[in-house]
Amino acid sequence: MHTFFLGWRKKVGIITLIVACMLTGAWLRSLVRIDYAVVRLFSFRSGNGGLFLERTVSTDPAFRPPASGFCYDSYLMRRQGNGEILFPADDPDNLPRWRFLGFGSGEYGIVISRAHGLPAEIFKERYWRFPYWAIVLPVTLLSSFLLLAKSRESTSRATGF
Repeated sequence: MHTFFLGWRKKVGIITLIVACMLTGAWLRSLVRIDYAVVRLFSFRSGNGGLFLERTVSTDPAFRPPASGFCYDSYLMRRQGNGEILFPADDPDNLPRWRFLGFGSGEYGIVISRAHGLPAEIFKERYWRFPYWAIVLPVTLLSSFLLLAKSRESTSRATGF
């Protein structure tokens, strides 16, 4: 049994299998929770069965992006009255530019009101969506190939050295 882990293919196969299991867990978590991290004007979200890369665009010409900053948060997804999960990029009012097999891109608006009667700032989030299945499936197939494929015998002949 200890000979099973000899060779680079088996070791890489085990690593890719662990990565596939972690991504599957993240996929299942994304069905009930939204996790996101924000770095300056970019945010990375996991929710509704996909990964989202979003870029904030301000309509205010005087807007200055923060010099640095990192934020992480996680929350349960809101459900509409009919039980559907409401996620900003999947909201019917925010029509995507295109969507195909879970991939997609589009934009939606965010209004942040200011205190003391000052005007609100309006931001747009441009997003690109990548479904988890498109990541989990290839990693799982690669792992199974590396773990289950027979390794080739060496063709070199042993010399007397």
